[in-house]
Amino acid sequence: MISGYKNLRYLAYGERRYGIQPIFGKMRNLWEFEFILSGDARPSDVQIPRVATSQARLYISHPHSEHGWTDDSDGVSEVFVLHFFDIPEELQDRIEATKPLIIELSPNALVRYTSHFENIKNSVSQNDALTSLSINSFLLDLTELALKHTPHFPLRTDPLDKVDRALHWFQENLGRSPSVADAASAVGVSAAHLRRMFAEAKRPSPKSELARLQMEAAQRSLLEGWPQKAIANYLGFSEPSTFARAFKELCGQAPGIWLQEQQRQELPRNPEGGLLH
Repeated sequence: MISGYKNLRYLAYGERRYGIQPIFGKMRNLWEFEFILSGDARPSDVQIPRVATSQARLYISHPHSEHGWTDDSDGVSEVFVLHFFDIPEELQDRIEATKPLIIELSPNALVRYTSHFENIKNSVSQNDALTSLSINSFLLDLTELALKHTPHFPLRTDPLDKVDRALHWFQENLGRSPSVADAASAVGVSAAHLRRMFAEAKRPSPKSELARLQMEAAQRSLLEGWPQKAIANYLGFSEPSTFARAFKELCGQAPGIWLQEQQRQELPRNPEGGLLH
């Protein structure tokens, strides 16, 4: 298991006034665990139903979720937020990209997790092995809680599931210059075996799929106003010109021209959520 310090990428706590200081919707590329300890804070996505209770609750959101946070205009909520780079696979399969898993917390559970919060926030600056283990222990505890609140189903054993896992690994690591060999190692096979599995699943090669995911990420970044130099750096291209050539080869247009057309008209997304056409 990855060390707790490396896995925990963000921690925040305290009062929030999301009604007047909202968190705007964006893809965080991390697993988000947001505890609403008191108050009526909630995801701003209108497709996510408002929880009709003031009971403390936990929202677990997928890295591909693009939600924000809001509240009543005069609302004050106490929150505790953690972002993890990775979570146990048993939990990953039960979190949808389009909506969070929402768990209402009993008074006893609230006391238990509040104690966890206090331990972590008071010791996280120490950067020692015990705190790292405590963070991982907390994540496993949250995983157990979440599994108890989701339908039971057997773990998948289809070897072709490794194709989906490799694609997900690519998506999660786009900013780390991922390679096919890295993805193969992450799912426990050789690079050659992974290529065969992609072929058996009637998918393009892992290298082609990685290029597609990179360009979809580039398209989203262009729409969000990122300069091409920043996009090239994030996706691991040596120069903006190298990125521009790769973009044009796969998307049919130079990045700037593609963006201008998108700004003139909104194109429908494909069924899988990508923007390639």
